[in-house]
Amino acid sequence: MNNRMPGQKQFTIGFSSHRPEILPLAHKVMERHEAIVLEEPQNPGFDPMLRGELSIDDYLIQSDFEFPEFARLSCELHRRLYQQGKQLIQCEPYLAQLNAIREIFDNGGKPEDIDPESELGPVYGCERRCTAALLAYYENCLRAPFAEVVELLKRFAREDAARNRLRDRLRAQAIDALSPAFKRLYIEAGTLHLNLLNQLRNLLTTDTHLTPLYLTAPVIQSLCGRRHALGPGDKLTLCYIYREGFTGRRADKLAAQTLIHSKIQLKDEQMGAESEFPHTRDEIESAALVTGLSYGDCRTLYDKIKGKSTIAARATVRSYLDDLNVLNVLNRRTL
Repeated sequence: MNNRMPGQKQFTIGFSSHRPEILPLAHKVMERHEAIVLEEPQNPGFDPMLRGELSIDDYLIQSDFEFPEFARLSCELHRRLYQQGKQLIQCEPYLAQLNAIREIFDNGGKPEDIDPESELGPVYGCERRCTAALLAYYENCLRAPFAEVVELLKRFAREDAARNRLRDRLRAQAIDALSPAFKRLYIEAGTLHLNLLNQLRNLLTTDTHLTPLYLTAPVIQSLCGRRHALGPGDKLTLCYIYREGFTGRRADKLAAQTLIHSKIQLKDEQMGAESEFPHTRDEIESAALVTGLSYGDCRTLYDKIKGKSTIAARATVRSYLDDLNVLNVLNRRTL
């Protein structure tokens, strides 16, 4: 149902991942808006890059991008949009403040130089807790008992969820501040930042219609009949975002499945034809492989795959599931 009223501002929040295959889908939607709010902190070289005064390669050298091919293709897309008269706005306050904190430390600063009451204080505290939880997990994931590894993973997921909540709150406030200048605005958002939608709905004026758009939903629907292909780790983090006290068997099971899923999902950027969607297909396949695993299955599998490569780990999980299916068939025949 379309609830838009005549004269309302039209804002779209597009949820997607930072993968090259997403960009053609995003481009089609971005073209319909006068301005695009990017999910990245401000960079002094961005506007010169858009104008062609700074090469894309030189611009990318200035920052450390997690997904370099995505970053390069994004710059090419942003230049085309700029040439079409679109306004592009870098807006990620949390990451901008994190960069400011790193600059303090790079210049010889110490943790006590970060004022807890300043705007950097909450970001520094959040990032410190998240980093500590991640390090504790990495230091113990290969040698600690399975149940302990599950608890360490849940601890990190809780801290990551808290970080996402803070990121979404800060970004929503920044978007709300710039929103009066635009009638048609596209907001870029990662798949786990669903809370940004809630935050914006609470902040934006009533003359603004905000539409959520899940860019890969039609692709996923065509491939497996569902709208989303979230892995167990994403589900766990989302549970903690909306329910800080989330616990119990489902939390344990999702964390256990995440330990398997993180070993079998492809990490490197995959390139292919626009219609191939290699990452989306991998997300669907890897999530499907772990969905039916019990906590006990995950405990058994984790010992088998924790030292293996992604390809070898996936083969082991498939073999385990094949054996499990054969066993289930035999058991049904015996009954």
